[in-house]
Amino acid sequence: MITHRYRPRPTEVTALQWTGHNAAQLTDFAKTRFMEVDPEDRTEDPDATAALLESAHEAWAGLKVGDWIVRRNGQFKRFSPEAFADQYESAERPTDDHNAVWLDDDGDLWGEYQTSPPSYGDAILPLRWDSVECSSKQELEDQGVKFLFIGWSK
Repeated sequence: MITHRYRPRPTEVTALQWTGHNAAQLTDFAKTRFMEVDPEDRTEDPDATAALLESAHEAWAGLKVGDWIVRRNGQFKRFSPEAFADQYESAERPTDDHNAVWLDDDGDLWGEYQTSPPSYGDAILPLRWDSVECSSKQELEDQGVKFLFIGWSK
């Protein structure tokens, strides 16, 4: 039997971290799926200062300060800080000297070309040895090329 290896496609999520002081922000983010837990009600886990109604099992999960609430496709899930760091990285440009890397629908990599003044994702270069021609990402998308953001390079 021949087996092949696979990995999940990169996906972006929206997330907020529970600080113990941002209940209004989390209520706005998760609506009725978030609630603070009064100290007298913390019988199972005294460190759980809030709770999230997780989508997978429709059950309340205790939130400790530092936990992350992730929203993906309208579904909510709790992550410990360690689990969140293992699974996610920022999709925002870390610093101005980082460039976006894109994958097109043919499997070719493209790298953001720094223009002056900088304009995120506008000018891109194919990351191949045989090509140094810069293209407009928007023009390629207008021609039907689909790009998937896969990360940042430095």
